[in-house]
Amino acid sequence: MQWYYCRDGQTVEGPIILDDLVRLFSDGKLTPDTMVAAEGEQEWRALKSVIPVSSTVPPPLPQQVDYVAKLLSVTVSLLGWFSQLKFRWRLALVGLALLALFSVFKSHEPSSETVRGNSGSERMTEEESEAMYRKAMATLPNKQHTCTVCGGTGEVANTTVRPRTGLTGSSEGQCDTCHGNGSFRTPSGYDAVCPTCGGLGGRKTTTCRSCQGRGYVLGW
Repeated sequence: MQWYYCRDGQTVEGPIILDDLVRLFSDGKLTPDTMVAAEGEQEWRALKSVIPVSSTVPPPLPQQVDYVAKLLSVTVSLLGWFSQLKFRWRLALVGLALLALFSVFKSHEPSSETVRGNSGSERMTEEESEAMYRKAMATLPNKQHTCTVCGGTGEVANTTVRPRTGLTGSSEGQCDTCHGNGSFRTPSGYDAVCPTCGGLGGRKTTTCRSCQGRGYVLGW
């Protein structure tokens, strides 16, 4: 069936099929009160009597709120109000704001409570946490045993005597008195053999690597 429609009350347009009529209505080009007439009819009638408006037109979209603009407006208003306050009231408001921020951050700090067990999350008390810490420490090697390498002295014989390099400063194995030279210059201008290393340029003993000079090692 062909249809005719009149949008301005004077100009008749058509013919078109009913599907095209519905499409024009859906696109907003026709209103529910647009006058239409089917081919062969003698009277015009409103489009809403032909097309159920409630079933063909979706409900109007909700009004979009510009939250950014509203936030800026509120911020400007608050700043204007804040600038009119006396200094002591400004200071009080700033303190309250900082206190509120501190409370928020404090509430989001990670909890020290531990989750344990397979049946759910059970909160561990401070006593239980302390007991677990002591138990863990008990499993660590915490007994002192005399170092078998140095015999508890923390030093061993220096078997890697450095050659006489004449370098200033001391390094591992090097004599601290002559700094590896094996001799030193006397106030009279003569060279004398170093009494500490006997002219070797190296210390007779050096720090024990096994116990790091402590004289003991940790064990069970």
